[in-house]
Amino acid sequence: MTYSGTFASFRNSKKMAAILTVLLLVIVVSVFQPVFATTDKLDNFTCGPKLGGVWDSGSNTCTISRAITIDGTNSMSIVSGTTLAVTNSGKITVANINGTGIENHGIIDNSGKIIVANINGTGIENHGGIDNSGKIIVANINGTGIQNDNLEKHRFPMSQIYNIGTIRNSGTITITTKEGYGISLFIRGVIDNSGTITISNTGGNGVFLYTGGEFINEVRMTESAQLNRGVITIANTGGNGIENHEILDNRGTITISNTRGNGILNESNLINDGQ
Repeated sequence: MTYSGTFASFRNSKKMAAILTVLLLVIVVSVFQPVFATTDKLDNFTCGPKLGGVWDSGSNTCTISRAITIDGTNSMSIVSGTTLAVTNSGKITVANINGTGIENHGIIDNSGKIIVANINGTGIENHGGIDNSGKIIVANINGTGIQNDNLEKHRFPMSQIYNIGTIRNSGTITITTKEGYGISLFIRGVIDNSGTITISNTGGNGVFLYTGGEFINEVRMTESAQLNRGVITIANTGGNGIENHEILDNRGTITISNTRGNGILNESNLINDGQ
């Protein structure tokens, strides 16, 4: 009887050791496994309860008039036919680490402030349209700040704004990067600027236009019959101000004050009817 009891205790201790080993492995794997953020589809269920916005079911529009942050614990998906509207009192900060902060297949209409400060990954992946009459500040570390992608999936991995769709700017866009590209335009990519774009790279390219890309810096008549002249200021301390392999159409004002590299490296079509 004494021997049997000792043997049973021995078997129980071995079983307990095995269980503890499995638990330890689960803990180790959980600690070192990457955390994947949950993605919330923008609709009437997420607009009000999660974002504190106002949902209009007639236009499928979520209007944000407060400050919200999208970080590594959550991300947002905007489906086709849906609009995310940021009012002049609204502010969205995208600060995801890896992954994608906002994936947009609809429209982002900003008259407030959007700050893109992701680390690696993509801050905003846009397959639809971005209309900016407010402020957009792009200061991501590596990765892509805004990828504006209509159909293709090409990308320059170090772009701040990667554009294959359409970005319309009548407000201000400020871009800072240490390397890579400030704005890159690829197949069918269009940036239509009648506002102000400031690029202050310390390396890389301020604006990079590749096959099929078009950068239009224009003069536009406002509703009050005033002329808005597009202004682009590039003050790189390294690399190129503008590297053009497709179409650069300037009808406004472009000022380049590089201390190194090229102001404009033109390999294709440069149209200048402005200053």
